[in-house]
Amino acid sequence: MSDGTIARPRRGTEGRRAARVGRRIQEELSALILRGLKDPRLDFVSITDVEVTDDLQSAKVFFCAFDAQSAGSGTGACSPVRAAAAAKGFTSALGFIRRELLHRLDMKKLPDITFHFDT
Repeated sequence: MSDGTIARPRRGTEGRRAARVGRRIQEELSALILRGLKDPRLDFVSITDVEVTDDLQSAKVFFCAFDAQSAGSGTGACSPVRAAAAAKGFTSALGFIRRELLHRLDMKKLPDITFHFDT
C-alpha cells in the first residue's frame, strides 16, 4: 500500500488454509499407506484426522490401527496394541513419508509431522 501500511489477509483465512492443507495431507497419506508403504506394521491403519497449525509449521496426524480380525468383521475397533507397532512403523518411514508428501503436495516447506493414536 502507498501509505506504508502492510496489507494483511482477512481475518480467519489462515485457519481455512491450514484446514485445506490438513485435508490434502490426510488424502495423500492415506493413499501412500495403501500403495506406497510396504511396512506390515502399517497394514489396517487408517488416518482419521490431521490438525495443522495456522502458521503451517506443524501437523498432528491422528491414526487408528485395526486388528486384522476386526477389520474384516466390520466391528471397527481400534487396537491400542497395534497402535504401538504402527507408531514405530510411521517413525521408521518418516523420511520417506515427508519426501513423498513434499513432492505430492507441491509445497516449499512441509509442516513437521507427528503421529498420534486416535482413541
